[in-house]
Amino acid sequence: MIKDIIKSTIVASIFSQMIYANHIWVAVESKSDDFKGQEYLVTKKIGKLKDEISYAWDKGFEVTDLEYGYHKWMAIFSKKAKKLHQAYGITTYLTQMIKLAKKYQSNGFTIKDLEVGSVEWIAIFEKNPKIKSQKIEISEDLLEFKKIVRANIDNGYKVIDIEYGDDSWVGVFAKTDIIKKQTFVSEDNWYDTRKDIKERWKDGFDLTKLEYGDGNWIAIFSKGTNYKTQAYDGATDIGLLENNIKLRWKNDFYITTISDGRD
Repeated sequence: MIKDIIKSTIVASIFSQMIYANHIWVAVESKSDDFKGQEYLVTKKIGKLKDEISYAWDKGFEVTDLEYGYHKWMAIFSKKAKKLHQAYGITTYLTQMIKLAKKYQSNGFTIKDLEVGSVEWIAIFEKNPKIKSQKIEISEDLLEFKKIVRANIDNGYKVIDIEYGDDSWVGVFAKTDIIKKQTFVSEDNWYDTRKDIKERWKDGFDLTKLEYGDGNWIAIFSKGTNYKTQAYDGATDIGLLENNIKLRWKNDFYITTISDGRD
């Protein structure tokens, strides 16, 4: 009961600002014993992002999520109970990234996060013994991509990440026991996506990935995450989002995924 109450609690003042907004930043926060600390970065420069990723690793942090929106990069760095070995790769084109991912996979790495910026693709790779195998599938058509996602879930694969770029939907799927069950929804507006999130929370799912592209939101929901409870914050300005994140930290919530899109 407490979990459902917390999950359904939304900062009304924030979302009232979003009703007629165009661009929206969204942070999904979770309570979990896995997190021991967190930091974030906002920058317009890919060079700064690369430097801060390396600096975060040196301090014992992992990259939890990357997001590019409205000409800004946002990176989430987390300290966890058990740190995994990570690396990153940057390419200009999606085809190049797929080739690079295969090289990393041959050395025991899998994709944790995939993000596209203004002129580049960046992937965070990590060595995670709980990921047994991984594959990437692409479609330019949303309906076809949703069929791909459904087929993978039905065949025992889990959605690790979804990204939209170069006029294509990209899905990263893996065999893993980390997640027990998944489902997903797709909407063409933020209002209905918010309703879907609330309904899936009532069904015992956690929101594990949120992506926007070509006028559509895709939300991935999972069971077996070890999250005690979740919340989310949305803001039309990244500065407002930063303030909300700091308030969540004071209440022991940590960012588990970030996204940006339009309503």
